[in-house]
Amino acid sequence: MFFDVETGEVKLNYGGVHEPLKVTNVNGETVEVYELGLRIKEIRELDFDSRIFFFMCGDLWENDIRQQQVFHKWCLMNIEMELDELMALGTSENINAYINEEIAKNIPGGQHEQRINFFLFDSNWILKDYFNWENNISLSTNRNFSQVALINQPSAGAIGKCLPSFYLNGVKFKDPTKKTLEVKDLVVPYHRTFKDYFRITHGRNAIIKDEIFYDIHVNGVTKVICLR
Repeated sequence: MFFDVETGEVKLNYGGVHEPLKVTNVNGETVEVYELGLRIKEIRELDFDSRIFFFMCGDLWENDIRQQQVFHKWCLMNIEMELDELMALGTSENINAYINEEIAKNIPGGQHEQRINFFLFDSNWILKDYFNWENNISLSTNRNFSQVALINQPSAGAIGKCLPSFYLNGVKFKDPTKKTLEVKDLVVPYHRTFKDYFRITHGRNAIIKDEIFYDIHVNGVTKVICLR
């Protein structure tokens, strides 16, 4: 929730479970886009200018990319917006409408698409546990948002369909000079699955450097993993 500290007016309430946004993908199909989370970015290199990042996923890839994937058939994308510009729109209704418009414009094939912000994503995380995925999937980033870490901790009803998983990707692993995006450019740098009795949680990501941490909990023992 974002509110005006002087008046107490609620400017944006983006919590809770959202009905997926329907968009037309690059193949002309009507598909749903799911919100995995949002984060505020305020770092020294940008003079602590507040920016909001929306992390979305859906069946958005072109057919030639989608058909060559075995597991990661969906697209994960992050969309960056200036927080001040959003707040200047006035009402919560105006802000939400603008956010939805920008999401539709930033998908593959959209008016504002930025290929460097598109990544592979496993649709099973949502489709195999459709009524619980909002509680199962959690997200964290490193300090400068060049890496995003996702954890899927399936509900008991989904065991056997999907397993606890940790996924890492981000612009750090892309070539910023490339304007196109080919299948060979789409790799998942780190994706690890665990036995169904493991519990995986995000660790304390470093605020000075850019490492990603996560914790593995099993049989009363916690193991801390640092990815560099």
